[in-house]
Amino acid sequence: GRYANVLSAVKFERMLAAGSPSSGRALRPSDGSEPDSLAFIQCVGSRDSANGRPHCSSVCCMFTLKQALFAKERHPDLRVAVYYMDLRAYGKDYEDYIRKAKALGIDFVRAMPSILRLKPATQELLIAVPNADGAQGMREDSYSMVVLASGFEQSDEGGALCASFGLKADCGGLMTSPATDEFNPCATDVTGIFAAGVFRGAKDIPESIREGAAAAALASAMLKTDARTGLPACPTPADFSDEAPKTVVALCNCDGYIGQKVDFEALTQKVSGMKGVESVKTFEHACSKAGMNEVRSYFGETEPNRLVLAGCSNRIVENLYTHMFTHMGVHPGVVEIADLRRAALGGDEAAQQEVARGVSTAFHTGFAPRTRHAAKRSALVVGGGAAGLGAALALADMGHKVHLVEKQVQLGGNLLTGAYTLKGNDPKKLAEELTAKVDGHENIEIHLGSGVKASSGRLGAFRTTLTTPAGLVEVLHGAVVLATGAMEVKPRSYGYGDHPRIVTQKEFEGKVASGEFTGGSVVMIQCVESREEPDAAGAASACGGGEADVNCRPYCSRVCCTHAVKNSLKALEVAPDARVSVLYRDLRTYGNFERGYERARDEGVYFTQFDLAHRPRVTVSGDKITVGYTEPALNENIEIEADWLVLSAGMAPGAQSANALADMFGVETDSSGFFSEKNAKAATTDLTRAGVYVAGTAYGPLHIEETLVQARAAAARLAALLATEELETPENLSYVVDRLCSRCGMCVDACPYGARTLNFETGVAEVDDVLCRACGACVTSCPNKAARQYGAAPAQIMAALDELL
Repeated sequence: GRYANVLSAVKFERMLAAGSPSSGRALRPSDGSEPDSLAFIQCVGSRDSANGRPHCSSVCCMFTLKQALFAKERHPDLRVAVYYMDLRAYGKDYEDYIRKAKALGIDFVRAMPSILRLKPATQELLIAVPNADGAQGMREDSYSMVVLASGFEQSDEGGALCASFGLKADCGGLMTSPATDEFNPCATDVTGIFAAGVFRGAKDIPESIREGAAAAALASAMLKTDARTGLPACPTPADFSDEAPKTVVALCNCDGYIGQKVDFEALTQKVSGMKGVESVKTFEHACSKAGMNEVRSYFGETEPNRLVLAGCSNRIVENLYTHMFTHMGVHPGVVEIADLRRAALGGDEAAQQEVARGVSTAFHTGFAPRTRHAAKRSALVVGGGAAGLGAALALADMGHKVHLVEKQVQLGGNLLTGAYTLKGNDPKKLAEELTAKVDGHENIEIHLGSGVKASSGRLGAFRTTLTTPAGLVEVLHGAVVLATGAMEVKPRSYGYGDHPRIVTQKEFEGKVASGEFTGGSVVMIQCVESREEPDAAGAASACGGGEADVNCRPYCSRVCCTHAVKNSLKALEVAPDARVSVLYRDLRTYGNFERGYERARDEGVYFTQFDLAHRPRVTVSGDKITVGYTEPALNENIEIEADWLVLSAGMAPGAQSANALADMFGVETDSSGFFSEKNAKAATTDLTRAGVYVAGTAYGPLHIEETLVQARAAAARLAALLATEELETPENLSYVVDRLCSRCGMCVDACPYGARTLNFETGVAEVDDVLCRACGACVTSCPNKAARQYGAAPAQIMAALDELL
């Protein structure tokens, strides 16, 4: 607000948008020139108790990385630096963004700038930070532009909303948000009121979407509504496939916008003379409610079997008109969209070509058969930990029959080995409560000591064989939730296994809870064999010392920093005279976990940062454990005699079982062995095959609360799909011209949804119309043109090209 070239992250995001005044390029507001250097400053207003915002806003590091990458890609010579306290890239695959940024030459400076000054003559900005490597004094770095990553806070309206509904307020972190139970997330203290998204606390898009679905699952279970009732059935669409084409054309003037650029009289005359066109009419605003009603009346009066709507792009109007025609009992294939608004920029000739293209395409259109298939409402849930129990209960409460499969003879998973959470709750008690609810639920059948042997079928009609103590059992179900979990890694570095008091975080948690820990010096080392990869030469130092480890985990395990804070606080609670030191690379206590980090510092826990070039050194001599490290502020080597060495080694999936299940259900795992979601932002519970979902740490490392959210979200997504007991095929299905099919199998390999198979009895490829998503991959791969798609037939494509050429 004082210096023109200092922007908020929101303003810089707008500048990088393709539709911005600068067309997506970073330009200095002071003079419109391209900057030669750009700095980002993190945690502006966040993690600052002095101004009442002690929380971490969770997303700032990632949107800075995104913006820095965009800026660097569009301005390759731009010098970019990020000033940060901790890089909190804790989400799934987020660590890759840091590696990519460093590879592009983006500089990361661990410092919180205290002074920013302006050079009036050049409008350059000077950032003052302490000298590196422990040198005394300050230095000033010069930049053309500076972007401030300011965080989130709750609005006044949000706080008022809590009060108006009588909700208890959590006044930390985001100032005011509804208080929710860690083990019952999204449910507030008022029955029937649920909370989701940033209203509950700062979080990224995937977490917000999962919470939205989880809240929907809770609401659905409470209302006990049946989605099969109360929904008006659409009329059976009229079949125009045997009729000669009869086309009407609706021209939209867009409230006069297009009429300023196109001669509508000439356009009408041109289109009216085309083959199959019965009538042409102009509408002022065809995508408004009133305009749609006018088009509907026009269609009813003229009784055509084709409609060409020439106005805005299909991205804007197609869904509106498809919905309208479906409810009219008209096959949505009758509608062809011509982007007249865009074509109008090229003048009369371009506009006439575009509408003519739409008419020619509509003339040759085919009408895909729309059929419905029965779908079983039952679900298979594989895994009986927090995620599996949560998903099974959510589904059962919504009225779905559930088969719950657990390979152990006891339900609970990792909850059974936990002693306490940072918020003071007991995971074992949660396991007992969930197990009791599952045991007594009429809609849940439990298979303990069991596993999945084989599975076949598809969405709505899976057939899975289980191995159980009683023998093989076949289960029929409509969908599946994979909740197979992950486990704490047993490290191979820092002397683990050489001394009984060199333990992992989970092992230390058990020893604190059992009373075995009585005090002394405790040293914790974070990111053990995590967040790094073996180098090309397989150097021995690539994974924390010791022998080269080909199983280095390049990802962040998300929960380790919070577990270190939790165990530090509990250790000091048990033994107030204990001395606890945490050696870390980036302390990732995101969101309101920051309050635990702040409390640990207040309680006397020592936190010291290290980098991979100066990783801690551990020596074991008899009963003696010595930990050496470099103190970055002093640039001096420190040695500590440790009574306990606690290693944060992260989480890893049971890769062998996960890969086996992935093969059985036709889904994918990533390079780390976690299941690969369909969409990293919008569909993190959906796997790449329709009807297969993931919940909990089988997706990636998560806290218990986050695991329960994802379990409910997966249940909500699954329930919404199977609620009506029927699955409708999509528009514009692909199909096969039998006489042209050579059974080469290329379309089978190309289909990303597993919707195509080879029938060796008939000698042709076949399409499962429930699984087909009309993407067209099969059509482009077929060498014989046997693979076809409704709405994109060769005659349509060639007719459109003829008009455009």
